[in-house]
Amino acid sequence: MEGNATELTGFTDEAKAGVGLVTVALAILTVALNSLAIVSFVVFSSLRDKSSDFLILNLAVTDLLLGLLVLPFSIARKMQGEWYFGSVTCKLWRSFDVCLCLQTLWTAMFISVDKYVYTSHPQRYTVIVTTMRLRIIIVSSWCVAVAFSFILNMTDIAIDRTSVTLVPPDSCMYVLDSRYAVSAFFVNFACPSLVILGTSYHTFRAVNQQHRQVEALMSNNALHVRGQGIQADSHQLSEVKSIKALSVLLTILVVMWSPRFVVLFVDAVCYCVHPVLLETCTWIGYCNSVVNPMLYAFNDRYRKAYRKLLHCDFHSEVLDDSDQHMNPIAGVSRPNPKP
Repeated sequence: MEGNATELTGFTDEAKAGVGLVTVALAILTVALNSLAIVSFVVFSSLRDKSSDFLILNLAVTDLLLGLLVLPFSIARKMQGEWYFGSVTCKLWRSFDVCLCLQTLWTAMFISVDKYVYTSHPQRYTVIVTTMRLRIIIVSSWCVAVAFSFILNMTDIAIDRTSVTLVPPDSCMYVLDSRYAVSAFFVNFACPSLVILGTSYHTFRAVNQQHRQVEALMSNNALHVRGQGIQADSHQLSEVKSIKALSVLLTILVVMWSPRFVVLFVDAVCYCVHPVLLETCTWIGYCNSVVNPMLYAFNDRYRKAYRKLLHCDFHSEVLDDSDQHMNPIAGVSRPNPKP
């Protein structure tokens, strides 16, 4: 079953209040931290220097929408044990939940492929990956995610009609058709996850090797290595570290969303998953929207942007232009990617 209304039965009033406070805090943090990331992107042009930065923006927007459109209704349903907002709102809520979940995974997949190209084909990166192409990919992914989730949920074509009697009234619960659930598991989760983990592993290995080379050069006070074209300076080292952190971020994203999809897959086959387990796995996935903007701070540019915004400094740039255009893998300066 998806969308289970799990009332906190068997809990003391203090425990219920504690769960309510934790979930509300998670929702507030989701909105606040992702808003901080988005404002940083808008205010500081250096965060828009690379075309791939728009993918990070897209992920932050997705997480923000989850905090605004999905989490408040999830909290209300969890605390009240019933759905008081009507059937149409229920379908809309389910649609946004599925849409934003899909968009999160797809955006993570796009980011992982982008970094794979960055490390595998550094000299041709700006030719392969352009701002215009990324904008087309982002818009297309939103169109597909919205069409997929809203058509399925608003028309109920993915509902198992034979199990309708299992669904309590006014609960905003529904039983997925097993064929849809299995296909959705592989298409919407398994395939993107395999791409993310595979490309992230390759990227992490390549950049980790580059990291060791740069540190060795810096320790020897080397300025240049002939034949490799590696500029040994702190800016390269910072860039290498940020790519490694991004690979870790993507892996954490897959790990945190895995329980929900695995449990849904099992439940579609046997209808044997306890609602509390499904609710817990769902909230583990939701927590990823809080973790993502925290992990952005491992990137020097975002960390400095966060610090400036928190100190109400909206005028100075995060980094100088000279810090922005070096590809540490290729070791050559690169211009801003053009559409």
